[in-house]
Amino acid sequence: MSDVENKIFDSYAEEYDSLQKKNLGVLGKDLTVFSQYKIKTVKRIIQNQPKTFLEFGCGIGRNIPFIQEFFPETQITACDVSQKSLTIAQKTNSDVNFFLIEKHGDIKSAINDLDCILVSGVMHHIKPTEHKEWLEELVAVLGEKGEIFIFEHNPYNPLTRHFFNTCPYDADAALIKPAYCENLLSKCGIRSCRRQYTLFFPWRSPFWENLEWFLGWCPLGGQYCVHGSKA
Repeated sequence: MSDVENKIFDSYAEEYDSLQKKNLGVLGKDLTVFSQYKIKTVKRIIQNQPKTFLEFGCGIGRNIPFIQEFFPETQITACDVSQKSLTIAQKTNSDVNFFLIEKHGDIKSAINDLDCILVSGVMHHIKPTEHKEWLEELVAVLGEKGEIFIFEHNPYNPLTRHFFNTCPYDADAALIKPAYCENLLSKCGIRSCRRQYTLFFPWRSPFWENLEWFLGWCPLGGQYCVHGSKA
């Protein structure tokens, strides 16, 4: 990622939540929905209780409280290219190990032998020419049975496309198709890649969440999850 991209993320760090609420309108009333459902999905899919967990591209740390809630015994590490975002995240998550990414190789230098990696809404901000290099580095720091989860906006959902096209911090980004993510993970050494369409409903309850899980095959969810393991 370039210095220009880092500065862009820095510039939005303090107003990230307010910008997203404004962009989503009535659907952005409770932003925790978008974080909590992802970690619940990971919890439902993951094969083993992770001892170590990395969030790659953690931003201001909105997912971290839910990682702590659903994986209370797990050692959590998080990283980002934006120092301002990490500073904000650290204020409310003092027991998490944060580190700054400035170049390729920084992840390998900081951590290794991970049980789980989360990449949430990050890939569309990375230049396509760098996708494989970053994923190869992430896969390299996974343990023998480590699992990786990539959440992205679903380009097949018209409402998602509208929100994406009107979001100021996505102005230079491009939506990514799930098949592309699957193929990329396979090329990087991940086996048994699977796709799950998610976020069909903005309201949450056990009923709607179970229905959403049942509809995971349907390519109309607001987002999707591609996941797999090294083993």
